[in-house]
Amino acid sequence: MDKNKIKDGLDHFIGKEQLFTPRLKNRILSKTKSTHTTQKKQLVYYLGPIMSGIIVLLIFSGLIIYTITEGENTTSESPQLSPEEENISQNIAELETRLEQLQIENESLAEENKLLKSEEEHLPGESEYELSRIGFEGNISDIKDNLIENKNIIEHDGILGGEMHFRKDEIQVLSHEWVFAPYDDGHNGGFVLLNYTIENGEISRWEIYDSYLFGEND
Repeated sequence: MDKNKIKDGLDHFIGKEQLFTPRLKNRILSKTKSTHTTQKKQLVYYLGPIMSGIIVLLIFSGLIIYTITEGENTTSESPQLSPEEENISQNIAELETRLEQLQIENESLAEENKLLKSEEEHLPGESEYELSRIGFEGNISDIKDNLIENKNIIEHDGILGGEMHFRKDEIQVLSHEWVFAPYDDGHNGGFVLLNYTIENGEISRWEIYDSYLFGEND
């Protein structure tokens, strides 16, 4: 406030007589100025936190509005399937699940079939008697396993990184002396007719009697 205005106001109420000394007047003016300055500071003190709170509230509200708007945009951009398309999609998913189940069942049945085939295989009575007479206590599966372990008797080398080997489910034990066995390396193959010998109850020797490689006579 203007000091001159305050002074004129005092003169108006108390007159122009020297009721107060200049020193006393200055003290009154100083207190008036101090009171006004304090009021300003108090106003700033109270308004500061309020303004900060308003700013934070505005920022928070803006974030909420932005999030809601983005969510609406994402939802609106997602393609909506028609009932027919949803039905087709569901049918495809069900068929894929059923296909997986059938593949598992097929693998299980194939394995059971191999086991049954192995169990059902038997040699002619004379051959079984002969094997028993010379002390062989194994079965057809054991003879096949022994041949697979001796795959090095195959006379032909594999091609394209493959390795010639016998396939157990394709080996045919014909008698107590003869075996017919196809072989391959994953790219090419053939078959062999082998003679085996049993000594002391175990297979001691394999000998190729005849062999054929696919395409060798082309």
